[in-house]
Amino acid sequence: MNNFTWGLVNLIRRNRRLFVFVKSLRSIKKHGIKKTINDILINMKGHVIPLETCLYLSKHERKVQTQMLFSRKIKISVIVSLFNTNEQHLREMIDSILLQSYSDWELCLADGSDKKNNLKNICKEYTQNDKRIVYKKLDKKLGKAARLNKAIEMSNGEFITPLDQGDVLHPSAFYEVVRVICKEGADFVYSDEANFSNYNNIIS
Repeated sequence: MNNFTWGLVNLIRRNRRLFVFVKSLRSIKKHGIKKTINDILINMKGHVIPLETCLYLSKHERKVQTQMLFSRKIKISVIVSLFNTNEQHLREMIDSILLQSYSDWELCLADGSDKKNNLKNICKEYTQNDKRIVYKKLDKKLGKAARLNKAIEMSNGEFITPLDQGDVLHPSAFYEVVRVICKEGADFVYSDEANFSNYNNIIS
């Protein structure tokens, strides 16, 4: 590469608009104009995907997963630290766990909210309908780490997973975790996350 060509490449790299333009021309040549325009539109939207699409599980997939017999019987303890949690976020989080295709789990809720907060009544509503959900109102004002430790004390599962009070899980989350544990003999499993906006969109 001669000095002129090298200088032109550096100029294009430094100028973002010019770089995108040249990149688009190369994409049109390689993939065609229709796909290139579609890719540009996706990038302009910030990779936004409807939340419902990302949390969808077909009837067939659910049937296969619920009927799966694993080589080990594993209980997953979900520990959650609550503190003045938004009611909608709390319900969405609990509902996403109730919708899991893998059913051997327990949800341990350690609540350090203010006395004026109504979380206790909401959580009691769930505990009365499902014995896998355990709730405890903490007497002392504790930090998040201490509340999570209290939730661990409430648990009796073989595997423990922390969940933030505003999180929601894909219906296959526990199924996939247990599948990997049984297949690989894993003692620890990491799963990634996606952020979503208040308008129920996934943002990758």
